[in-house]
Amino acid sequence: MNSKDIINTVNRIIDNQDVSMASIARRLNKSSQALNQQLNNDDIKVSKLLEIIEAMHCDITITITDRATKKEYLIKGE
Repeated sequence: MNSKDIINTVNRIIDNQDVSMASIARRLNKSSQALNQQLNNDDIKVSKLLEIIEAMHCDITITITDRATKKEYLIKGE
């Protein structure tokens, strides 16, 4: 997985919610152009990504898996 996979998922959710990018941008007090620039950045900051996810009215769950032990660490945000 890379940041592009995450950004593609965010874009897919926006499409599935049937809301415009402009609507999400308004919730963030940003222009549509500024939001598009963030979503087209391959190296988006986690804090910015979390803001966008919150504006989409979504929650996020991240699982980090230790490859050696297969132990999973769950990070759940609301």
